[in-house]
Amino acid sequence: AAVEIESPFIATRSLDGQMRLTLDLHKKSSPLKGVLYAEVSPKNFKGITQYYRFDINSPKKQETLSLDFQIKDPHLWWPNDRGEQSLYDLNLFFVPQKGKTAHIKTSFGIRTIEMRPLIDGAKEDYYNWTFVINGKPMFIKGTGWCTMDALMDFSRNKYEHLLQIAQRQHIQMLRAWGGGMPETDDFYELCDKYGILVWQDFMFACAMYPGNPEFLENVKQEAVDNVIRLRNHPCIALWCGNNEIDA
Repeated sequence: AAVEIESPFIATRSLDGQMRLTLDLHKKSSPLKGVLYAEVSPKNFKGITQYYRFDINSPKKQETLSLDFQIKDPHLWWPNDRGEQSLYDLNLFFVPQKGKTAHIKTSFGIRTIEMRPLIDGAKEDYYNWTFVINGKPMFIKGTGWCTMDALMDFSRNKYEHLLQIAQRQHIQMLRAWGGGMPETDDFYELCDKYGILVWQDFMFACAMYPGNPEFLENVKQEAVDNVIRLRNHPCIALWCGNNEIDA
């Protein structure tokens, strides 16, 4: 029976390259036995490819795995103007004892993001939090981002043009407005490339919304699908619940 690899998520545990990989393995029948191979290679800088092996032996036909490993000589991802935007490719192969090899690929960056209170304490005329990226407190410069074309022309070239302008203007974060839409993969890939963090709204803005179970289930599924789709992008800084709603 075929094995499927789903929803790989790679998170930075520490800036010395300690990483955690979580993923789901599915097989039509149990047991789930074989070897998972991980291949980590530089995507936009020169470096070595690193290889990892994990033996999987589960009596189940579905398993959520959490696996720790170490990347040697880690190259960090930094916001625009603060350092390089180093990115890695991750190739995963699961070789079962019987059946075909499963494969999936994703990209990621090594970085940490926190929000901390101001070091000197709260002040009446300040927003009393600061971003801490890769252990360094930073004043992040940003602006808003609305859906770029009302006629739904979402070409990669148009995204590239606008995000290059943002990079040249030293923008480090875009707040993707909840009255717009979750952007295409091109948008987030280019934000990774140019070091532009994304404050991503969920799709709520300027209205009240029903609370019936069908609507709430749709909202939940939209959130789950998009978080899983985007969570490996180092540009994703945080998710926000709504925009201009009195609720």
